[in-house]
Amino acid sequence: RGGNLLIGVSAVPAMVQDRWFLALIPIAYIAAITAISRGEVHGGKTSTGVLSLLLIGGVIGGIFALGMLEKYEIIVALPFVILFAGRVLPPFLKAVREPSSEQIRMAVKAGV
Repeated sequence: RGGNLLIGVSAVPAMVQDRWFLALIPIAYIAAITAISRGEVHGGKTSTGVLSLLLIGGVIGGIFALGMLEKYEIIVALPFVILFAGRVLPPFLKAVREPSSEQIRMAVKAGV
């Protein structure tokens, strides 16, 4: 997914060099979903859930950090970040507290 983003950005070649770090956001998100999904069948570990939460926190922090860049206004992205966090974080928090296969399945479903 990160590579696909860079391919799209490469329509303006100068942008790849300047904005390559944008690919890290979907890569981190996919890593979070992949990490927690390992426990989808037999249940997982709390430490894996914590790792997933940290990665999702990094994604949200990364989106907010984009507001520090020139010509980016975080206020435009804010409603989407709130919607994303409200939809994804609660099931992930439940999966961390109770890493059963059912809770993990719900977290993966919310993340996908």
